[in-house]
Amino acid sequence: MIHSAFDISAASVALAMAVVLACVKMPGGEQWRAMRRMNSLLIACYSAMGISNVVTALCGVSTSADQVMSAAMLIVSMFQAMLFTATCVVFVSPQKISVRWLTTNALAITLLAVAVVYTLCQGGFASNVGLLIGKAAYVAQLVYYCRLFKSCYDESLRRLETSYDEDMRGSLRLVKSCFIGALTVGLSALLYVVLHLGDVWYNVFTCIYSVYYIYLVICVINYRICSGYIVKVVAAQTAADAIPASDAACLTDSSAQTIDHDAEQHLVAAIDRWVSEKQFVRNDLTVEEIAADMHIDRMDVVLALEAIQDPVSLFEPVCSDGSDALCIVDQVKDERVRDEDWVQDIAISDAMGHLNEREKKILRMRFFEGRTQMEVAGEIGISQAQVSRLEKHALMNMRKHLGE
Repeated sequence: MIHSAFDISAASVALAMAVVLACVKMPGGEQWRAMRRMNSLLIACYSAMGISNVVTALCGVSTSADQVMSAAMLIVSMFQAMLFTATCVVFVSPQKISVRWLTTNALAITLLAVAVVYTLCQGGFASNVGLLIGKAAYVAQLVYYCRLFKSCYDESLRRLETSYDEDMRGSLRLVKSCFIGALTVGLSALLYVVLHLGDVWYNVFTCIYSVYYIYLVICVINYRICSGYIVKVVAAQTAADAIPASDAACLTDSSAQTIDHDAEQHLVAAIDRWVSEKQFVRNDLTVEEIAADMHIDRMDVVLALEAIQDPVSLFEPVCSDGSDALCIVDQVKDERVRDEDWVQDIAISDAMGHLNEREKKILRMRFFEGRTQMEVAGEIGISQAQVSRLEKHALMNMRKHLGE
């Protein structure tokens, strides 16, 4: 009688929470698609669990060390672990939970469930082996989901702290506690199945997952209201990551080719005019006058004049005192560029290679173009405080790679 009362209470909670989730209207847009999908799956899960608890209460199924009941709880717990973990991961990294991920996990659990049910039908030793394999698979599933959530949580935290100028751990505390609650439900089910606990523990377990059902719905509603900034940051980063490096390179190359082609056409027209006016016969023109007359850059004129000079080997002797000849290479030296500078430039370039594109852009604008943090903030579209935070983070990473 008590057992039936607990089942009826759990069914009432599950069905009520399904109705609440059905009333939660998720925003439109591509970035909320994963959350809308998980909301629909949770409604289906809660409804199925509510109906299951009603059937259990009406049929009076005994839970006392029964292999069938243990197998049923094991299978249901595996499906619940998948849905609860997927929901928690969607909170911090929506792009990780795709239809393919859900389908693959559901199919694996279904195949395992079929195998366990088949061994139970065989009875005897086969049923014991089937349950043992199911328990081992459930433990492996929980370990995999813990690693998955931790990886997604850490990645999301890193992205949020890169985008916002404050500690974001407090903002993700609710998500973390939501996963810990799901793990508690999973471990409670595992204890029941492994230790073959009876009706008392089943009733305790029923209370645990009923409370978690309510808490998960609270997390979903809170995320819908207060955590839109997480979706925005993750969606923006995902869109940036979705652009292949080859495509970005093609865009850059295409722009460069367009600029080079226009410059080439302009130079050809200037040379044709120069030749038609026979300006080339004059020998009193300076480099600056030639550049101004042809409407081109002074450096282009210098490079053109150097290009028509006869090449001279660096090892061409320029004088000899009867012993070793003095070559051009012995006299060529640029005091502005030292060997130490080359080594330093290579080290800095290598360290910058470990930064992301936004950090590289900020450092280039700050230290190579001499812009202020306010100017960089206006260019990128973030606050000055965020620029300061990103700059410090980038410099810290460079120092680490430089071995300082």
